[in-house]
Amino acid sequence: MFLGCPGSEWGDQLSGGKTVHTAIGARMIGEWKEGYSAPVVSVLSSPTDINTFYGVSAVGEVSKHTIGRGMFERLATHRYPSAPQPSEYHIEESVYARDLTTAFSTLTTLSKSAREAGNVISPNEKAMIDLCTPLPPIDASSWSLPPPGSEKLRAGGKEMVERFREEVRRFSYHLPPGFAAWRQWYAMVPPKVQLEFDLVVLRYNLLVDISKGLWENAAKQEKMICKGMENDPTFMDPLSIRMLISCILANDYQKGLSLGLKLSEIVEDTPSRSFTTMSEVIGVLLFPTVFDADRWLPPLDTDEDTASPTATEFGTLAKKGGEPRRRKVREQIERLQHVFRGDELFKAQGDR
Repeated sequence: MFLGCPGSEWGDQLSGGKTVHTAIGARMIGEWKEGYSAPVVSVLSSPTDINTFYGVSAVGEVSKHTIGRGMFERLATHRYPSAPQPSEYHIEESVYARDLTTAFSTLTTLSKSAREAGNVISPNEKAMIDLCTPLPPIDASSWSLPPPGSEKLRAGGKEMVERFREEVRRFSYHLPPGFAAWRQWYAMVPPKVQLEFDLVVLRYNLLVDISKGLWENAAKQEKMICKGMENDPTFMDPLSIRMLISCILANDYQKGLSLGLKLSEIVEDTPSRSFTTMSEVIGVLLFPTVFDADRWLPPLDTDEDTASPTATEFGTLAKKGGEPRRRKVREQIERLQHVFRGDELFKAQGDR
C-alpha cells in the first residue's frame, strides 16, 4: 500500500488480472474524474480524518475523497488462507486496512477460542500479536548509502536490492515503523477492546516468562494479572496459575503467597469458576506439607529447637526450603515447556 505517492503506473484496476497492484495516493485521486469540471491541480491529505484527501481543480473546485476499507482489503497481503484459518485471514485484512478495532477484537476471540478448546494458546497467536504490534521506529543512524559511483555501491548493488525488497515485504505486511506515534488511529479503538487486546499480549508474554523462570517480570505484572482474571475466567487456567505462583515462591516467598491468595480469592468470587480447580495451587502455597513426597522436603535439623517458629523466624525456615522448592519448580517448568511445545509456542518464532 502506498499512501501519498505517485503511482498509477502500478495499475489502475482492482480486478480483472491474476496480479493486481494499485498505488493508493495523491496521483490516484488526481486522476479522479467525477465531481470536477477541470483537471485536478493539487491534492492534500487531511490532518485529522483517516484516509481522507482534499482535491482542488484548475477552476477552484474542492472535493473531499475518503478511501474506503473495501479497497484496502482487496489489496491486502495474506500469509494465511481464508478457508482453514479465517480468523488469521481476517486479522491480516483488518491490519492492512488499519481497522485496529476489528483486528484487536478478532485476535481476542481467537485466543479465547483456543483456551476454551483446552489449548494453552492458539497455534498462530504469537504471529498475530506481532502483526497487530507496530514495528519500532527506524533510527536514522542505523543505515547509510555508499557514495554514488563508489566501488562499494557497484559491488553491493544486487545485495542491496534484494535486501530492500525483503524489507518492503516485511514493512508492507506489518504495521509500519513508528506507527504507534499516530495516536489518532488508536483513539478510535474502544477502551474495552484495547484492554482485552492488552490482556492477550500480557498473557502470552507472561507464559513465556514463566517457562523461562523469569519470575521478576511476572511479579511486576501483578495488578494486570488480577485485572485479567477478573475480566476473563479463561485468562489463566489452574496449571498456568500454579506455575506462576511456584516460579515466584521459589524466589520471593512473601510476594508469591500474596499473589496466590489474591488469585485464589478472585476464582472463589467468580460464579463461573469452581474453587476446587485451585486445589493444586493451594497445595503449592502450603508447601511443604505432610502430604508432599520426601524428596521435596528440606533436610531436618535435629540440633535446633523444635518449638514452633515465631513470625520473625518464619522467613528463615522458608529460606531453608528454598532449594527443594526450586528443584520442584524446575521440574514443573520443564513440564510446562513440554505443553507449550505442543502448542508450537517456541517453533521458529523466537523470543518476544
